[in-house]
Amino acid sequence: MTGTPLRTKGNKYVFPETVANGFIELNEIEPGLFMCFVDFLPNSELTLEYVNRQRYKACYFCYNMGSYQSQEVVKNFVRETNGSNLRSLLVCEAGVKVMFKGRKGSALNYIVLAISNEWMITHIGELQLPGGQRLVTETGTDFFFYENMDMQIYNIAKQLTSLSSVLPELRAAACKGIVMHLLSVSWSKILGQYDDEEEISIVDREKIIRFMNETLADLSRPLPPVEKLASDIFMSKSKFNTLFKKIYEKNVYQYYTECRMQKAMTLLRTGRYAVAQVANEISYQNLGHFSRAFSKYYGKLPKDCIPKVTPTRRQPDVNPC
Repeated sequence: MTGTPLRTKGNKYVFPETVANGFIELNEIEPGLFMCFVDFLPNSELTLEYVNRQRYKACYFCYNMGSYQSQEVVKNFVRETNGSNLRSLLVCEAGVKVMFKGRKGSALNYIVLAISNEWMITHIGELQLPGGQRLVTETGTDFFFYENMDMQIYNIAKQLTSLSSVLPELRAAACKGIVMHLLSVSWSKILGQYDDEEEISIVDREKIIRFMNETLADLSRPLPPVEKLASDIFMSKSKFNTLFKKIYEKNVYQYYTECRMQKAMTLLRTGRYAVAQVANEISYQNLGHFSRAFSKYYGKLPKDCIPKVTPTRRQPDVNPC
């Protein structure tokens, strides 16, 4: 790891803004299972290389517990955030290099677990994907990013940071129990990414539908980027997109366009709005863009959907005699 850590109590390593070459050691929980906490302070730019000095084969689980305005780079794979939490799980083998870049005001917090294959097989199971593929080589690389680090995983992992209050003689057993729960849930969710027939949970379905109803209640405001939508409900972009398409049978932007066009047609048919007003009500700043989008969706121009008002002839007053 690039950086000289300032070790604090609770086995947490904090890296200062100005860093030099250095390394950290994982703390042994029991044979075959190691763990440590790593914090990067604002403006840190560090490269982490997982080096295994043990004789056995090990796998590293690196949990990103949330960062602000930061970036993760593994080889040519980049994940970036501009103001929302970036939560992910990196699974890799020794020798993989990961670069972490923290911008001004950012902080990155990680839990790193090193697990021997023997320990994993005994307590969790074999890291075997459908079709016999190995986890960390599923795309021909030495790492695997699990982007769906949701609140369940996050809350389990957070329990590890509160073990300082546990009696020392019970701490190892408590830590092992939490780690086993964390790995078991993580592994089941990783496998779930490869199950095309996986059902959407009621919680996820209701969460997305309720959130989208609230988001699209006012179409005069532009739709935020998908990354922002996903992070607002603690989902990764990939999970949000996958579940959204299963629920609505179209992607986010197709659904957004559909909602805008339907509202536009409703407003036009009232006869109370000009085309420019309707465009503004559904967050189109350019009237030409709105007309083209509307015409593509309905096959006719917006002005043609405004009811024609036929003037009625006023009957002459009849003067009774």
